[in-house]
Formats: sequence, C-alpha cells, structure tokens
Amino acid sequence: MKEEKKLFLLNSALLYQELIKQTTNDCLRRFLAFRIIVNATSYEELINDRKFRKFRGIRDKFLSHKQEGKFFEAFGAADYIRDENVSNLVTFMIDNLQRKEMYRYFPEIVNNYVSFKFNQKAILILKKFEKDFHSGFRISNNFLCNAENQITEISSNPISSVFYRYNSTKELAIFSNYFISCLEDHNDFINAFRNFKIDYILHIVNMNDCIFKDSFNRYSIDGLYEAMKNVNIGNVSELEKLKSDTNFNTEYTKLRTIRNHIAGHIDKNRSLTDLIIEVDNYDFQKAFDFYNQLDSAIKETSFTHPVLKTHALSCIPIKNENIIEMKGLKNIGYFELGGDAL
Repeated sequence: MKEEKKLFLLNSALLYQELIKQTTNDCLRRFLAFRIIVNATSYEELINDRKFRKFRGIRDKFLSHKQEGKFFEAFGAADYIRDENVSNLVTFMIDNLQRKEMYRYFPEIVNNYVSFKFNQKAILILKKFEKDFHSGFRISNNFLCNAENQITEISSNPISSVFYRYNSTKELAIFSNYFISCLEDHNDFINAFRNFKIDYILHIVNMNDCIFKDSFNRYSIDGLYEAMKNVNIGNVSELEKLKSDTNFNTEYTKLRTIRNHIAGHIDKNRSLTDLIIEVDNYDFQKAFDFYNQLDSAIKETSFTHPVLKTHALSCIPIKNENIIEMKGLKNIGYFELGGDAL
C-alpha cells in the first residue's frame, strides 16, 4: 500500500516536471515546482525520512503552517526553487522505491501519443495564463516569484504578510483552475486533471487558513481576521458572517479532509484507491463556490480600510506606490546553476 502511494507521488511530480519544460516563464515554473516540493515532503513523511528541511520550511510558510522569525525577513524561496534543487527531490523519490525499474505509469508521461497531445494542450494553457497574469511590465506579489528582500513594502506588518500569503496561494488556485477547466473533457488526461483538482483544493483550503487561523495547528500563523482584530483596523463583519456560516464551515471541513488525505499530505492508513475515489467523487462545483464565497468576503472586507484595499491588490504594476525599494528585477533563472544549492 505504501509503495503505490510513493509511485503516485513520484508520477505526479514527474508530470509537473514535464510541464515545467513547456513554459519559458520562471514564475510559472516555480508554481509547478511547488507541487513537486509538496509531493516530496509527503513522500518524506510516508517513509519517515525528513531530509529536505529547507524545502519543508518553504512548504510550511507558504501553507500557513509555521513561521520562524519575521515573515519578510525569514523567507526567500524564489532563487532556491530551481531545477538544480528540485530535481534532487525527484531523484530522492526514485531512489527510495523498492523497484526502480518501470516506475513511470501516467499515460501523460509514458504514452508518446497522449504525452504529445497533453503537452500541446498544456502549452496553450500556460501561454493563456501568462498573458492574463504575467504579461507587460509588472511585478507579481507572489513569494514564489520574488527573491528575498527583492521588494520592500512600507508596512511589513501582519496585514501585509497575510495578503502576501493570500494573494500568492489565490494565484496558484486560479492557475490550477485554468488546467481544470481545459482538461475536464479530456479522458486521456485523467491523471493531470485529478492532480490539478488536488492542487486547487490545497490552495483554497490555504486561502481560508490565511484568513482564519487554523485552530487545529498550534504552529499556524494568524490570519487576516486575527490580524485585523489585533491592530484594530477595518471592519470584520463580513468575516464574522463567514466564520458563523454553517454551510461554509461544513464545506471547509470536507475540503480540509481531502487536503490532509492526499494534497498537503498523504494518508498512511487508507489505500491510494480510496484516496483517489475521494477526490474523483467530490462535487467540484462546491469547491468553486467555496472559493467565490471566501474571496467575495475578502473583497468586501478590503473596502473597509485603505490599507486593506491596497494590500488586497495582486499582480501589481511596478508603479504601485507601496513599492519603495527594488534590489534587482530579475531572479536566478529556474534552469540556471549556482546560487543557493542543496
């Protein structure tokens, strides 16, 4: 049972590794690489060998699990998330298989015809997303794109760090949705379709955890709700409504359960078949509704104070008044060697 989960995590990582080659945009490459990081940390947990501490720290900070030190000072992921380092995660997964031969099994990887058709489709999706979110001269305030201290904001406080996390994970949810909407009618691409649904669940659960502190995790970082109350800024009434909405909370519990079973982690006790059925049988329209309800409440809340409204912006142009210092506009390329390596 453990071996089939290891193979699933590995093949999902290999799928994303191939997708990385289909775009020239380093931000998008790092979005895809983040899933490899999450899979590798799940793999580590599965075999009880936590080897890649720095990557685990990146995952924990991005998913609001745990923060050490000040957010803007302690985090610098972009130049570390490079092929030179990420490929070591894939190698680690391969090296820890019981049988290392014939480990690839997703048709999107092993079937030449399916792989070609999938990559052609993926190229179009990636180009469309890049055009919509990364075209022109602008900076995406996504910490998978920005190097450490590359952008300094006027107020590097809990409010700005919450929105930095929220906007970052929201962008990855949208990124996943681009694939979901384009792959749902392609039966040949079922593994890719399933993996992007897993991604979407991972990130919308994290969007919620960026707004309301995860009470089940004692290391969890304060959300927007807690930060607003702590600094007495804006109006939390829309967040209070959401917090008391039984249907919303019920759906969050369902999504969080799937996240814990196969997205942010992988359940050690249930079979892979059961975990996949759990994803496939979930009514995904409810995930979209959850996203829309949450994001709508955040937009309404952001209108209650200028500081909130400013920080709620994402994919901001370089002329944005919050940016007061830039230490270079270009990170180390994803496929470049050098820098901080394993």
